[in-house]
Amino acid sequence: MSGCMVKINPMDVAKRGTNASSLRILSPAADDTSVSAYKVFSGTCAAGKTISIGYPANAWGPPTTTCTGGTFSVGINFYGTDGSRAVSFSQDGSSAAQRNVSYSIGNAVPATGFNCAVNAMVFNTDKSQIYVGGCFTSVGQLPVNRIARINPDGSLDPTFMTGAEGFDRPVNALYWDSSQSKLYVGGAFTSFTKAGVAVTLNRIARLNPDGTLDPTFIPPGAGFNGSYGIAVNAIQPDGLGNVYLGGNFTSFTNGTTSTQNYLTRLTPGGAVETAFVGAAKGFGYYVTGLTWDAGNSRLFVGGKFLSYNNGVAVTLKGITILSTAGVADTTFMPSGTRGFSYPFLVSIRQMIWDAANSKLYVGGEFTSYVNGATTSMNSLARLNADGTLDSAFLGAGDGPGLTATTSTYPVYAMLLDAAASRLYYSGIQDTYYNKGVS
Repeated sequence: MSGCMVKINPMDVAKRGTNASSLRILSPAADDTSVSAYKVFSGTCAAGKTISIGYPANAWGPPTTTCTGGTFSVGINFYGTDGSRAVSFSQDGSSAAQRNVSYSIGNAVPATGFNCAVNAMVFNTDKSQIYVGGCFTSVGQLPVNRIARINPDGSLDPTFMTGAEGFDRPVNALYWDSSQSKLYVGGAFTSFTKAGVAVTLNRIARLNPDGTLDPTFIPPGAGFNGSYGIAVNAIQPDGLGNVYLGGNFTSFTNGTTSTQNYLTRLTPGGAVETAFVGAAKGFGYYVTGLTWDAGNSRLFVGGKFLSYNNGVAVTLKGITILSTAGVADTTFMPSGTRGFSYPFLVSIRQMIWDAANSKLYVGGEFTSYVNGATTSMNSLARLNADGTLDSAFLGAGDGPGLTATTSTYPVYAMLLDAAASRLYYSGIQDTYYNKGVS
């Protein structure tokens, strides 16, 4: 980051008790003058011990780290105006070490927001924090790779992911499973890094609340294989242990390889259920949105597709409902006569089923909804349970866009807080939103 300087003064090690020599800071070196707002501190310690970290104002990082094999390593973010920072480390309260950091950033105010698109958002169980995924590599001035957990005040929670941790390519889909306290992650990634250790993960992962990998679902090396552009774009568990996945993939490998055209259902152990959609069957093009109706055991599917075939061919306009047997519901979206349209290729990015009100929120890239007549809709809509348009939410021509007269901008992610009657959405930054006014 230009204009930033971190200068380390000579190390000050305070020895306390008999274990004083076991905790030492070896890096950053005392003469380190590299330009960075993020520094990795490492050193020696007593194996298996917990190290507590004390932070000054304008510094972020995890409250503790664990000594592994006699060493420790932890990333710390510095920000704000010029001044001295004193970061301290203590091991079981018996020894302490401190490193003074002189940090200079001129008079700049820390930037806010993400440096690239947010593609997915989910609440944690009590809605006290939000998980976000996308193509970003920083939140404000703080580095984090494509996945983050955000506090209620909008700040980054560095105890989940920070610094070089995260995924090597964009995250496109997230799902928080409150019953297991697990976070499902899908995207275009092939690698995941946590605590300095990188593992191969092919477009799908499940994380624990502390940001570590849960390998019991999809082990390292398994997943969706293919070229650089292959990605998982939608994730939807069914509450019974199975997980539906949508994307632009055509095969899945976990011990054996199965042909899966843009949609698959995995068992709790990560195996393909071919009884849902058979091999070489499925959608004609990408699946980018999924949501589950638990009350009726049915799956809403959205994407860029115009057809579906699971023994019976159906013409579609980017959206449909499938039963647990993989049969399309043509009463919701009659073949070829109802759905969304766009001058190019329609894209349903995300859907949310509001069970309490029997409404379906739809976000993506579209300019109209077709149901006999064509209604202008700008990338955001709400449908009734029978598939008809709910104009009480947004009327003709309403929705996000650049101006009142230019074309719509895509909605990439949505988050529904039903208790507060609020719908959050994100996408390409828009400067105009119309709800019956210009």
